[in-house]
Amino acid sequence: MVEEILGIVKVLRTGFSFPAINEELFITTDRVIVARIGKGGELFGAIGSAVQWFRTREKGEKLEKLPLDDILRVDKNNFAIPRAEIRKVELKKFGPRGAKINIQASKKEYKWYAGGIPDKENAKLEDYETLLKCSFPENLHVSK
Repeated sequence: MVEEILGIVKVLRTGFSFPAINEELFITTDRVIVARIGKGGELFGAIGSAVQWFRTREKGEKLEKLPLDDILRVDKNNFAIPRAEIRKVELKKFGPRGAKINIQASKKEYKWYAGGIPDKENAKLEDYETLLKCSFPENLHVSK
């Protein structure tokens, strides 16, 4: 069976890492590929935010055109979470329109703030739920 992309979610990883890390989750039939597309805080103010947004959008668009294994090689920080290791996927409402995505794998837990779905303007909790439910029907837990 050929591995195919089921969906892509733009995410922001915070926590102990500062500045925050912009990533994309490539959800495939076999794994979740986590691809770094930028770090926040390189430039300050509104102009810096606009430049950073443009850079991450541009890098994300380039990654989306690559073969999956090449995505892993583009950045040393990119990695894959094999589907067999994923125990639970949590989607939690965050604020009026936001969402948190947590993936519990057998050895580690990953946490992100959802930041959009390519080609889907103003993604809502329901949009993330639809994408994740198709990908993880038995492992998805949603908190609204």
